[in-house]
Amino acid sequence: MRYKIILFLLFLIIFIKSVAFDSTAYNGSQHTGKDSIPNPVEVLCKYLQFASYSGKEYEAGHYLIDVCQTNGLNVTVFTDTGGSINFAASLYPLSLKKPNIVFLHHIDVVPEGNLSKWKYPPFSGAIAEGSIWGRGALDIKELGIMHLFALLKFKELAKNKDLPYNFTLLAVSGEETGGYIGSKIIVSHFIEQLNPVLVLGEGGSGIDFLLSASKEKPLFGISIAEKTSLCLKLHLDMETLAHGAVTPNEYPNQIMIEALSRIDKRIPKIKFNKASRRMFNEVGKIEGGFEGFVLQNMNWVIFKPFVIKSFVKDPNLHSISSNTITITSIKSAQGADNQIAQSIEATLDCRLLSSTEDKILIKEIQELLNDSRIKIEIIDKGADSYLSVPEYFYEVMEKAIKTSYKKSKVAPMFLPSSSDNNYFRSKGIPVYGIIPIVLNKQQLNSIHNYNEHIQISNFLKGIDVFELFIEALIANPLENKKVK
Repeated sequence: MRYKIILFLLFLIIFIKSVAFDSTAYNGSQHTGKDSIPNPVEVLCKYLQFASYSGKEYEAGHYLIDVCQTNGLNVTVFTDTGGSINFAASLYPLSLKKPNIVFLHHIDVVPEGNLSKWKYPPFSGAIAEGSIWGRGALDIKELGIMHLFALLKFKELAKNKDLPYNFTLLAVSGEETGGYIGSKIIVSHFIEQLNPVLVLGEGGSGIDFLLSASKEKPLFGISIAEKTSLCLKLHLDMETLAHGAVTPNEYPNQIMIEALSRIDKRIPKIKFNKASRRMFNEVGKIEGGFEGFVLQNMNWVIFKPFVIKSFVKDPNLHSISSNTITITSIKSAQGADNQIAQSIEATLDCRLLSSTEDKILIKEIQELLNDSRIKIEIIDKGADSYLSVPEYFYEVMEKAIKTSYKKSKVAPMFLPSSSDNNYFRSKGIPVYGIIPIVLNKQQLNSIHNYNEHIQISNFLKGIDVFELFIEALIANPLENKKVK
């Protein structure tokens, strides 16, 4: 059972991402001639060829804008700094204020690392072995192109019929560095203009090797909540003997290392919030048998000691059930090899459950440091964590997945990571995170790693799922309150 829970957490997560505040209609490249929908594989390959690191999304963003406008979508650029860009592409103009179903993805990608470790160049968009290769193929440019081509299928219908919703692709910058130049700006300044009734962002995917059932029954996780990110800097500056030949009784590196060791040995309390309880309960129902029964009733007195023991020992289980603190960097003031540094800094990546205030965790860290000379500074704090309770839109997406992937199972998911989804949930907007493709272990291991790739058949099937989702909402909008 523990192995299966670990896989659920480890393999369903897709990580696991100054501006002028005036929006204008896009007036970029104009195209003439009859619109023709391009090949989605070709568009994704081209999109992957842009090295759109956080803060350098401009070229990739404008490429995608041109594709959207060429194919008749209504483009609104929210911000364009010459480095980063945030824009929407809709079936109807945003000015109509129709209730909006927003499909969210981020343009930026993480660095590629050592080029020699890539089977195909990371920004080639190469097609080989039945897959599309490149940085962003799974995180998360492929999702944006799935969204785009699902919308394009209904472009002509929207011209001839007043649909109950607007459907909008929202492309943002900077998700991999906290969303401060992307989704945070959208939520702070343009949320009324966007008018979302639902946001679909990145999140879980399908796995076909998780449950005891056969490979014909993949399990999909739709994320309904995430943790809050909190990045802290610890700083210690003190004068001491400077020559390495004479070891002082105390010096910055020694003090900081001992303090960080206390943090590293910390055993956080196991807590289950509403999202994680719902997730384990649903997975338990799907799994069935005694193991499924235990998952549904982890809080029972008879099970709880064993569950907590398993969760404490495993970092993947720990991450979903506790406030985590990870030491991500340690830097001393640079000097000669025989010179004792007079200052040192360390960075902590903290992830908070929805029930925890940042000041509570900071107080716990201060107690662990046990040294008032070490100063704590908040570098970044993401949006607070909120739960999107599964309701009508969740049911429609669940049905779309099950229609496209016969015999598949779907469960709500709690992410121990943080993404742009939190910004929209903080405004009371329901947000569900889903990448409707089935991933194998090799693909999952390539995320934020080398040889990132997506199978072409998977990619095209993901478009089908979003098309089914849109089609169902057009036929039966929310006010009808049932899924056909």
